[in-house]
Parts: sequence; C-alpha cells; structure tokens
Amino acid sequence: MTFQGQIQKPRFTIPAEPRAAEERLSNYKILIHGTSGIGKTTLLASVPNVLILDTERGTLARGGYIAEITSWPQFVEAVEIIEKGGASRFKTIAIDTLDSLYNLLWDWALPKMGVGYPSEVTQGSGWDKLTGTFMKELNRLKLFPMGLICTAHTMITTVKVKGTGAEYSLFQPAFVGSSARSTYKRVIDAFDLIGFMRTERMETVPKKAHDSRTSPDMRVLGVTEKDVRILDFTPSNEWEAKDRSGLLGKIILPDDWREDWNTIEEVWKRKQNPGLEAPE
Repeated sequence: MTFQGQIQKPRFTIPAEPRAAEERLSNYKILIHGTSGIGKTTLLASVPNVLILDTERGTLARGGYIAEITSWPQFVEAVEIIEKGGASRFKTIAIDTLDSLYNLLWDWALPKMGVGYPSEVTQGSGWDKLTGTFMKELNRLKLFPMGLICTAHTMITTVKVKGTGAEYSLFQPAFVGSSARSTYKRVIDAFDLIGFMRTERMETVPKKAHDSRTSPDMRVLGVTEKDVRILDFTPSNEWEAKDRSGLLGKIILPDDWREDWNTIEEVWKRKQNPGLEAPE
C-alpha cells in the first residue's frame, strides 16, 4: 500500500477479471446534510476510529479525535499530512461541515484575487478558480484508502416546474451554483451516498401491543407520538439524496446518538443479507 508514503499516480490497466460490487460501507464516500442542530455532528462522533476535521467549532459538546480547521491553508496542510500517512491509524476522515470549509476557501481566495466577489473576475473565472481549488483538495481526500464522511448544512431552494407555473421546495446541501461545473453539482457528483437528515413525527407502539388494553374504538392504549430523527438516502423531489448501493433507503435513527453509526451499519448488513433478523 502506498499510503504510508506518497499517493502514487494510478496507471491504466485493462481488468483481467470482473470486479465484485463493494460490500463495505466504509469504502463509500458519504455526504450527510441537514439543518443546524439536527444531529449531523453527533452522528460523526458515533463513527468508530474517526478523525474529525471541524471547520466551524461545532464539536464542542462531543469528545473524540477532533482537529479544528480555521483557515484554508491549514486544511491544505492537513490534507498533505494525511496524504503522507500522518493519520493512518484512523479508518475514517470526516469533515464537519463541508460548506463551512468552502467559506474558509472563499475568505482566503478572494483577497488574493483582489476582488470582493468571484463574478468580478474577468469572464466569471473567479467561480471556476474557487470550484477548481475546492474540488482538487476534496478529490485528494477521496483517493486515500480510508472512509470519507462529510456533513453540510441544508438550504431550501424554490424550484419552478416549466410550463405549469407550479413550484416546490427542495432541501439541498448549501453550495452555490446550478450549472454542470458549479461547486454544487461537482460536490454532489463526488459522493456515492448522500443522506438527508430530518425529523419526522411517528407513533411508538408498546412492544407487546397485542397484550395491551384497547380503547372502545379498538385503538391500542399506550401508543404515543414523538419526533424521531430520520436519515434518508432515497432520492426525492423534496430533498437531495443519492444511494448508489441501493441498500440504505430511509433509516430511523435511535434515541441514543452513540448508536447512530451502528444502526446504519445494521441496515446495510440486513439489506446485503435479507435472512438476518433485525435487532431488538
């Protein structure tokens, strides 16, 4: 493995054997987006053996191996250290949050361009420079032989349906642009799995509902409603999501955030092996 030294440039070869589908969840590149405070950081903290690069000081309430990133040059330095094997004892690298990292690039790059806004650069090349610089470092991280999980804040975009006058709201990661070469599109393309984290009002039924007393209209007594956290990888017109594996779908996260990652992995394993029973 070249990870202990420099990442070597891959050489092209024709495969001699068909390749099996990747079965390890840790080898997929994952992006999770949701509103502030929904639980993105706590999910990262539940991942075993993870190094978290904190770009917005959002991890104060969580322990773990956390490195604060306060500037774009510091992030580039971190990537170089990781590339040379400085973080080889970790199985996963996490960035919390990816859009805040983009803001650090913005604050560093625009003064160097001598402008206050990217569009002030001739022929819109300011946007291309920002996107290209951002994606260069993100793609370097993707090449490392370890997991990559990133979080992002969610923004709500109003989408108008052509020819109908109708419109709807779309929850999507908070990046700029809509063209094929925009930061938004290239970030979306960079990940194998994209999950939208939200809350949903759900009924909770006693485990032994068949033994419970019922009301006159035959409803089970003891049924309550509560808000539960949902991580949804199912693509929708209402939110940005992606599941190249076809295995995750909609996941109900547990009350105990420390079990978030274990819950996701259990869903992954059950979908791979349909004969496995769900845990109690």
